[in-house]
Amino acid sequence: MATAAAGGSAQGSSDGTSGSAQYGPLCDIAVNLTDPMFRGSYRGKQKHEDDLDLVLARAEEAGVSQMMITGTSLSDSKAALEMAAMKPGLFSTVGCHPTRCNEFEEHEEGPDAYYDALLDMAKDDGGKVEHASQISTVGLCLNHRDDVNV
Repeated sequence: MATAAAGGSAQGSSDGTSGSAQYGPLCDIAVNLTDPMFRGSYRGKQKHEDDLDLVLARAEEAGVSQMMITGTSLSDSKAALEMAAMKPGLFSTVGCHPTRCNEFEEHEEGPDAYYDALLDMAKDDGGKVEHASQISTVGLCLNHRDDVNV
């Protein structure tokens, strides 16, 4: 969980209190809550009941008051926006993770249409979310390649 809190760490203190007790509310800036595992599905097989509500409740109990759900593709971004509308404190990004950039070329209407669809989604979320979304990574992330010195 990537968390940010003013003035300290989410790890807690030496007296055993949680990070939230010592540092105040936390914000998780990169949650992948659209992953099917939060709905009980692993590698296409249903292994347990949907436990997304339990995950959100545990985060809240730990002091996480806001979360940024990452959209990692066109379809995933749509799901992230829909999820962000579930409750206050949930926000989302719209974008395409570098490992899924092949979806630009594979899009039936072409890469420009894929990109335009991402932009349209970021500009107009259909009234589902009252707060602005952000455009996340679109393009190559060269630090994942061994043959590129960045």
